[in-house]
Amino acid sequence: MSRATWSDIVADLLLAEQAARRAAQRHAMPAASPDAAEDRELAIGKHLHDAYCAAEKALERMILEVDGELPKGGSFHRDLLDRAARALPGIRDPLITVQTRDALRQLLGFRHVFRNQYGGFVFALAEPNIALADAAMPRLSAELAGAAQALRFLER
Repeated sequence: MSRATWSDIVADLLLAEQAARRAAQRHAMPAASPDAAEDRELAIGKHLHDAYCAAEKALERMILEVDGELPKGGSFHRDLLDRAARALPGIRDPLITVQTRDALRQLLGFRHVFRNQYGGFVFALAEPNIALADAAMPRLSAELAGAAQALRFLER
């Protein structure tokens, strides 16, 4: 892997961690009014959305670099997570744990609902994803760094 590609992956992971952290920070802030609460909740949703998108971009870059191609088709997003969590015999060990894959799947579901706003944004459905993202993003960063090291990508 080139240093430039790894640098892009690290930048994506940093964005994912920062967005997840911002969601948690916004969640900890009290809202002064109902309008302020709605604005705060929508901001949290946007940060969660952005965290997932940046994490997925890092996985795309890593899988393309290691596996040589990305999954294709209508289930691309789920297939990407599944591929990252399984070994490719003779090529690599899993890039992420099943625990991280499952957290990212949940965030993928949230991202889909947030983007499409079926029936409007319901913060109560988003709220459990705040702690999930705040824990999953640093774990994803550590797992991908470990995978890159195991593949000796960081030595090139």
